[in-house]
Amino acid sequence: MADRYEGMRALRDDLNKLFELCGLKVEQVEIGSTPALIRLAASLVKDHALLDYLDILDCQAKKAVKELEAKQIDQWSNEQNELRIEQLEKQITQYQKKLELLLKEKRRVEKENDSLKGTLPIHKVGDPGPQEQGHLEMIRSLISMRDNLLIRRDWLKDNAPDDQNTMKLIESQLYQTANILKKSGVEILEDQGVFDSNRHTVVDTRPTDDPLLVNQIVEVFRPGYTYQGEVLRGEEVILYVKG
Repeated sequence: MADRYEGMRALRDDLNKLFELCGLKVEQVEIGSTPALIRLAASLVKDHALLDYLDILDCQAKKAVKELEAKQIDQWSNEQNELRIEQLEKQITQYQKKLELLLKEKRRVEKENDSLKGTLPIHKVGDPGPQEQGHLEMIRSLISMRDNLLIRRDWLKDNAPDDQNTMKLIESQLYQTANILKKSGVEILEDQGVFDSNRHTVVDTRPTDDPLLVNQIVEVFRPGYTYQGEVLRGEEVILYVKG
C-alpha cells in the first residue's frame, strides 16, 4: 500500500461491507485528506510496518466478506432446496392418491365389464398414463436435486471439512429426498461387488493384477434409480479391469 490513508479508506470500506453482511448498523467514518506537511514527512520517512499491517488487515477483511457472501448464497440455496423438497413431497403424495383412485376405478370397471360381456356395451375408464408421467417428472426432479446435493457434499469434504453445519444440512436433505423417492416406489442403487450391466453403467476403470478383483466395483460415482422394475438411470461406477 503506497499511502496509509489510502489503506485506511480501503480497510474502512471492507469493514463496512462486512458489518452490513452481518446485519449491523454502519456509521460512516470520514477519513480526511492528509495535511501537506504530514504528506511531505510521510514521503521522506515511510512507516512500512504500519502500511504492511494495514495491508494484512484489509486482506483479512476482504477474505471475511467473500466467505460470508458465499455462506449467504449457500443458505439461500439450502432454503430453496427445503422449499422444493416440501413442494415435491406434497405433489407426489397428491399424484399417488389420484393414481390409486384411477386404478381402483379401472379395476371396478374391468370387473363390471367381465360380468356384462355379451349383454351390454363395454364401459371404458381413463388410462392413468398422464398421471404416471407427471409422477415420473417429479421423481426425475428429485433425482436431479440429489445429484446436486451429492456434488456439493463431495466439494465440502475436499475443500471445507470443518463446515459441519452445512454438511449436516446437506446430509439431512439427502435423507429427505431418499425417503420421498422410496415412498414413491423408487429403488436407489448403491451396489458394491460384482458389476451387473442391467443395473450399472461404467464411467471409468482401474487396472488390477488381482484376478479376484476383475469386474468388481471400485467406487460408486453416482447412485442409480429404478422405478417399477425399470432402470431410470443405471448406477454409475468405477470398475476394476484386468491390468
